[in-house]
Amino acid sequence: MSPYILFLLAEIFLLVYSLCLTFRLKPLLCRKYIETVSEEVHVSLFKNDNVLPTEVQFIGIICSLGVGYENHGKILYALYLAIKVHDGQKRYTTGENYICHPIRVVTKVIEILQFIRFDVSPDLLTRIIILALLHDVVEDNKRYRRRNFAHYIERELDIEDLARDLMAITHLKTEDYGDYLERFRDARWYMWLIKFVDFVDNYQDIHLDKDHLRLAKRIAKCRDDILPFLEHATIYNRMPSRLAYVVDEVHMKLLSSVSDAETLLDAFPQDK
Repeated sequence: MSPYILFLLAEIFLLVYSLCLTFRLKPLLCRKYIETVSEEVHVSLFKNDNVLPTEVQFIGIICSLGVGYENHGKILYALYLAIKVHDGQKRYTTGENYICHPIRVVTKVIEILQFIRFDVSPDLLTRIIILALLHDVVEDNKRYRRRNFAHYIERELDIEDLARDLMAITHLKTEDYGDYLERFRDARWYMWLIKFVDFVDNYQDIHLDKDHLRLAKRIAKCRDDILPFLEHATIYNRMPSRLAYVVDEVHMKLLSSVSDAETLLDAFPQDK
């Protein structure tokens, strides 16, 4: 057999193999993600039955959304990435595993979109869920440069411009928080929705913070930066009308949480 025929057969084999990887093995990869995530969540996350639904319930929520099998795999892989990046992290007010926070954010975002019957495409819904799951991973990862990690995630999940959205939602540690929110005004509406839910989840347990100095800083951050951001006319004008109520609801919840925390802070014994 001539070298040319051998070369041609090799090319055909590589082409068929690539097509098999693309179209036949992706469901197997999705199942692998599901099995891996299920095991990770079961072992390390849901030790307290009253914190979150079980991993089966959470994966059930995702798989009931009708976003397609491949998108299910992407979402579950994003959950796997979040678990890995946040491994060992704790919420300093409650002591729970940090991963509980992005899962709560995802669950609440889905709940809001379903409540108002907001029609989004399967691909956009997948993007929203993944951004909600990964909204802290670029900031919290210790291994890669932030922008490089965002592009790595985009390549892994094969979602166009995902790195752009991840960098937009990420507060850089060298960046003043007010400057970050000013930059965030140009974000898309679904990123605002994620951030609003993030605000509420971060501040709903602020009264449990036993570090008085940190508590005072968090109160000031909310009063000086977050609440003015929510009150800005741009947010109302660019938010879809059916989601505008979320802005008011978040504003009221944050005001209530911060007011309670201020009362608590005033009751703390003053250092002499």
